[in-house]
Amino acid sequence: MAYKESAQRAAEVASLALDRMERLEMAAHPDNYEVWYAYHADVDAELSRKLDDLLAKDGSFDANAFSDVKQGFLGEETTQILRTASDGVEALISSALSSIDAASTNARDYGDALADFSGDLSSASKDDVRALVAKIIVNTRDVITRNASLEGQLQEAGDKIEKLRDSLDDARRASETDGLTNLPNRRAFDLGLEAEMERARQDRQPLTLLIADVDHFKKFNDTFGHRVGDEVLKLVGRILRSMIKGRDKPARYGGEEFCILLPTTDTEGGFAVAEQVRKAIGAKALKSARSGQSYGHITLSLGCATLHPGDTAASLIDRADAALYLAKTYGRNRTCTEDDLDDARKAV
Repeated sequence: MAYKESAQRAAEVASLALDRMERLEMAAHPDNYEVWYAYHADVDAELSRKLDDLLAKDGSFDANAFSDVKQGFLGEETTQILRTASDGVEALISSALSSIDAASTNARDYGDALADFSGDLSSASKDDVRALVAKIIVNTRDVITRNASLEGQLQEAGDKIEKLRDSLDDARRASETDGLTNLPNRRAFDLGLEAEMERARQDRQPLTLLIADVDHFKKFNDTFGHRVGDEVLKLVGRILRSMIKGRDKPARYGGEEFCILLPTTDTEGGFAVAEQVRKAIGAKALKSARSGQSYGHITLSLGCATLHPGDTAASLIDRADAALYLAKTYGRNRTCTEDDLDDARKAV
């Protein structure tokens, strides 16, 4: 999950999330914290709605219902990794506290030894001084050895924490990536759309959305099988990843539909990108690597819509989807914009 808050806002959201868990008597595990942070950061409208419903119910907070919401938001794999990480963090914290406690004991014992040495030294003879110095040297070496061991333990704990952090980052990326095409998935797209809409309004820049659909995909699946259908989707994903760069964001929207988010791009620019993508994919002929059998060319229909004042994410998507439907109606393998929607309405 990628968050956009400033350092000050992130601190405020973190405080709200921790306070929420404390009031609900909920363990501050990483997976619980992730959900409540996202809720208070208001980055996922569906998550906020579900949690608002849970919080609005009379009686005690339904922990089982919360667990279902959490798993739906994070994904089963991510939730399990976060739970594992949570157990690991607790173990590391326990180990670190033991090391710190041991270091404190070492320092206290050494301080007591020095105090005794100081007292004994004031009344010691020359021969006794030698013995006392030898004793304090032994004590000093012992403390140095023990502290070196503790330092190594703390370093090892730090290394493990870094590995856990990497695991959490991998889990978050996995929860926002489509496993078939390696493009961002619907959840990642929804989050990115909300963030880019806010940024476009703040910067007073255009924002254009493309929605693409593989033409006759069901017929393709029925004719050649789902394995070949998967290869079609992978091919589209590869081409989108190779062509769409920078702040522009491609995503698999679901099934055979794909989205491309184009910040700082108006309708004319969005249409140009859509046509480049459509022609690039239409130029590729898919064939079996094993048998050499040709499956023919893949074509896309695309709809293009640009952010209007007062738009919600849903209204922008609806216009792009309507333009896509118009492209299908006009014979497929083409791009239609919301301007074409207006022309089509006037022609009726």
